[in-house]
Amino acid sequence: MSRVQGTVASILTSNGKNGTTFYRFTVDGDQRQFGLGTNQPQFNRGQMVSFVTNKTPKGFWEVEGNVETLAQSSPTILNTTTPSRTTSKDDYWTAKEARDIEKDKIIQLQSCRNSAIETVKILLDKEAIKLPAANKRYDFILSLIDEVTQHYVAKNDGRNQEKVPDEPEQEEPQNEDELWQ
Repeated sequence: MSRVQGTVASILTSNGKNGTTFYRFTVDGDQRQFGLGTNQPQFNRGQMVSFVTNKTPKGFWEVEGNVETLAQSSPTILNTTTPSRTTSKDDYWTAKEARDIEKDKIIQLQSCRNSAIETVKILLDKEAIKLPAANKRYDFILSLIDEVTQHYVAKNDGRNQEKVPDEPEQEEPQNEDELWQ
């Protein structure tokens, strides 16, 4: 159930069985059609209306109760349940940039999680970690994976980034015997 408020874009009719007329209408900025059943609308195209709608099991949007006609001087609210279809190119690119940033964060987290799982797997294979009792291993391993994941996320975000000192230059071996030592 949702409340919709907006300007009536069109009023449509269809003929049912036995000559019954069914009424429905649309609101600017919304692709849905809102059914009134056999009740003739008490408003005209271009008028501001407010109503409650509910989706039927068959997927149709039916008006619950009465459609309230609002004064024309009230501020225009196209639809409080779905975004408006009128967007500019700048709006599109701004929204796409926001989606891309969110998608990049998700990909980064997945990558860090996969790296953490592999790291924990290696540590377990090499027995570098002492496991607790058998009944606590599952929780221990999951918390370890979470901890290592957070470590990798922090590294990727630039937090906890330790500056690695430059390696001292090593002298070149003088002869072949020094190479194998």
